[in-house]
Amino acid sequence: MTAKKQLLGDDVEGWASIADALCRLKMATDYAAEFSEIYGKYMSTDDRVEMAGMNTKFNTIYYKYWEKLVKKIRGI
Repeated sequence: MTAKKQLLGDDVEGWASIADALCRLKMATDYAAEFSEIYGKYMSTDDRVEMAGMNTKFNTIYYKYWEKLVKKIRGI
């Protein structure tokens, strides 16, 4: 069995795609929040609760992976 040494720049493309996806996720989250504010009065209570839950989940995912990305870039 041979151990493969991982170089620092090996996963730059992977992290770049994650950063791009995070930016898209943030834009989608912002759009969903705006949609909720504008059209919330037309939604049922269950739909508003569901939408708020999705917004919270997306924000949690966004900040979790953004924090990992920043740590990776800083070398922590």
